[in-house]
Amino acid sequence: MIDLFHHFWYYRKGFFQASGRPKKASNQPGEKINCENYREALAHCRIREGILAMPKDEAANTVISDYVSQSGFFRVFIGLNDIEKEGQFMYADGTPLQSYSNWKDGVPQDTQENEDCVEMLSTGKWNDTECHLTMYFICEFPKRRT
Repeated sequence: MIDLFHHFWYYRKGFFQASGRPKKASNQPGEKINCENYREALAHCRIREGILAMPKDEAANTVISDYVSQSGFFRVFIGLNDIEKEGQFMYADGTPLQSYSNWKDGVPQDTQENEDCVEMLSTGKWNDTECHLTMYFICEFPKRRT
C-alpha cells in the first residue's frame, strides 16, 4: 500500500509545496487557487488527478503523519468524513472506514452534529472537525509508471 504515495502536496490560500519548495499553485500562469474548506480541498486534489490522502492502514498513516510533522503543520484535512450519514465515516474514494482507525482519545464526539470532516494532527491522530474551516490538506497521488 505504501508505494501508492508517490508524493503529496499541501495547499492553502493558493500555494502548494512539493519537495520543499513553495510555489504558486496554478493551472495557468497567474491563476490563484483559494482553498477555503473541505469540499474545495477535494476539488483541488481531483483537478490534479489525485485524491485527499486516505490513511487506510498504519503504514499509510505513518507516511502521511511524518509528512505533516516534517512540514511543521499542526493539522491537515484528510479524505475521510461522515457528511452523508452521521457516524458512518467514508473515505474520499467512497469506501467505508474499515478496521483501521487512529482517532485521538474521546473522538469522534460530534455532539453538535457539525463536525463531519476529519483532520490529521501532527501526532498522526485523527480528530473530527467542521468542514467549513480553512486549513492545509494533503493530496494523495498514485505512483506514476515510467
